[in-house]
Amino acid sequence: MKIVGIPGSIAGTKTLNAVATVLDTIKETGIETELLNLSEYSLVFADSRDYRDYDGDTQIVIDKIMAAEVV
Repeated sequence: MKIVGIPGSIAGTKTLNAVATVLDTIKETGIETELLNLSEYSLVFADSRDYRDYDGDTQIVIDKIMAAEVV
């Protein structure tokens, strides 16, 4: 199982730290986790394209989310 945690804010660190703490606790059980900090990516807004037609950081983020069993 893979869990991806996404902080709800790209500014500040409170939410980032909270999500990281939860993921660290889950990781201790042997479940694979990944923190997806959206502030580290240059994302484009959705514009009605098929999700497979994006590229760059946007496609990287899409791929990470699609590979997760839990977000």
